[in-house]
Amino acid sequence: MSEELSKKERNLTMIKLLNEKRGSTDPDDVIFANIGGSELISKLLLFSIKDLAVTIRPNAIQFSTSSINFFSHTNYIDMHVDKDNKWLIVVAHDRDAIDSQRWCTVKEGKRESKKLSGRDVPNRIYPLMNWSKAFYYKAFGYLGAAEDEDYEPFLAYKLIDYRGIALSASARKAAGVKDSDIDEETLSKVKEFEWQEEKKRKEVKRKNKIKNIT
Repeated sequence: MSEELSKKERNLTMIKLLNEKRGSTDPDDVIFANIGGSELISKLLLFSIKDLAVTIRPNAIQFSTSSINFFSHTNYIDMHVDKDNKWLIVVAHDRDAIDSQRWCTVKEGKRESKKLSGRDVPNRIYPLMNWSKAFYYKAFGYLGAAEDEDYEPFLAYKLIDYRGIALSASARKAAGVKDSDIDEETLSKVKEFEWQEEKKRKEVKRKNKIKNIT
């Protein structure tokens, strides 16, 4: 109990100092509220270019710039799917290797991410993870060392560390996803989400139009 009180006292002292730092000594300028019921925003929603990450769509995959720059000595990789651990593994490889794929382009000496179109990898991963084709997915990568290959470095994208983002109707069409490929409940939710988003866009457009007139 004493530790809880001590923590509370320390926090109240910090709040007082922070309030003074912003130029106020009025306690009413501080909001006191319960935040336990609020929704935590997962880091997976906030990918940055510094993260080792992969984006997987029903018809393509693409790696983050940070991933590409991690293996700066080559523009080619091999990909493997570890079904037991649910990893997508990337190993740097030579251009002439039979299964190697180019995962970036080079323009004026700068390496840029390249979308790897094709359904082979997505068709392996979506069923493995029980993912819906109504979404595209992002997953984080981690550095690995292959013990059975003289500790050759690799990147392992843990597919269980993912975030799904709904594909728009146009994006689903571009990816060759049909409504029949999606279960009815998920499709209904996605379409409702699209309708709500479109409603918001129209409302913003309407307000901007009124604002410009006035």
